[in-house]
Amino acid sequence: MKLRSLAFLLVFVGLTGCGGNSEITAAPPETEAGVDAKSDAADAGKDAETGTDAQLEAQPDVSADTQTETGIETGTDAPPDITIDGAVQLAAGDLIKGSQPAVYYYGPDQSRHTFPNENTFNAWFTPEDLNLVKTIPDEQLSIIPMGKNVTIRPGTYLVKITTDPKVYAVTNCAQLHWIESESIIAALYGANWASRIIDVPDTVWPDYTQGASITTSIHPDGTLISYSGDLNRYVVTSGLKRKIASDAAFTANHFQAQFIVQTTIPYADGADVTSSEPQNFWQIVCQ
Repeated sequence: MKLRSLAFLLVFVGLTGCGGNSEITAAPPETEAGVDAKSDAADAGKDAETGTDAQLEAQPDVSADTQTETGIETGTDAPPDITIDGAVQLAAGDLIKGSQPAVYYYGPDQSRHTFPNENTFNAWFTPEDLNLVKTIPDEQLSIIPMGKNVTIRPGTYLVKITTDPKVYAVTNCAQLHWIESESIIAALYGANWASRIIDVPDTVWPDYTQGASITTSIHPDGTLISYSGDLNRYVVTSGLKRKIASDAAFTANHFQAQFIVQTTIPYADGADVTSSEPQNFWQIVCQ
């Protein structure tokens, strides 16, 4: 995936125990700045999906639970009656940062959640969404508790870990579904299925839970599909195809065209998607 020039510079901050595990980051705005997946095929797929003009910078490993910013330990409750000069009003769903580049998702639990790497950010957001990041005072950021790691959005990438060749689809609330044969994965995602696979850092893998294996050619929930000769776009839910009724409905659910799979697999029709359905398609952090 070729990213357009960003309004913010993306860099990575590593997580404990895995040098390749890092937070998605943005530069301060004032700078304007089982199946055995062949490793070569998977690597080539990752390169194709994550190509970017953004500069990447490795950072020292830190734990999400004990990360410090400007010398203040995070993950603690706010002191009572604290007054913060220049505090910014926040709402659930905001992307936030302090004076450092790391960008977090501000969840409905009033915690800040870490993007382990660029692929995780791109599964939920587009590069243009970095223009929406709110920069807040470090003092305000430091009293927002650290939450969970953000996991891969359903219907986007297929995932694996480096120590296991099994390939998984992800469904709502970070459930993993092992796709049990190469013939099934090819039927679901086409001949170029390997380009859809990304490695999840070992340290983040425990944030996922194991669901039922995929043993038949039925797309997992959240998969965007289309058909040759049909201009409509659909999302698979419980074995039904639901037509996305309009561009507005597509945008309201933060769908991305890059993840649409063209298929010939027939599905019965479900109810059209006419508006935002956050519980079905946009649960970045499950409670």
